[in-house]
Amino acid sequence: MNVLTEVKTILLADDDSDDRFFFEKAVKDIAPILKLEMVIDGEKLMQYLLANTGHLPDVVFIDLNMPRKNGMECLQEIKSNEKLKHLPLVMWSTSLRDETAHELYDLGAHYCMHKCDYLKLT
Repeated sequence: MNVLTEVKTILLADDDSDDRFFFEKAVKDIAPILKLEMVIDGEKLMQYLLANTGHLPDVVFIDLNMPRKNGMECLQEIKSNEKLKHLPLVMWSTSLRDETAHELYDLGAHYCMHKCDYLKLT
């Protein structure tokens, strides 16, 4: 069994307060050693990442439909930035269609997840 011995950081970008609440609850229940950071839109996500290039999160969960800058725009911006392009990115949405998921993978997403599937796990 693998035991997590060092603190890993997850960054969640999601404008829905309920989704942030359930995500945080799941992280605390499943792996309380994980550090969770949250931002509420795509612009805040990019500001966070660019201000923390020396200490980036271990994985980023990005809601596809956010105000100010959507998840696809953030994905493209992250993948075009030399300091950020290596970040593992999980795209998630309540309205994730197969065609959209294929496009996200083509743009460099590491995984695409439908929020309804996630909520069944919690």
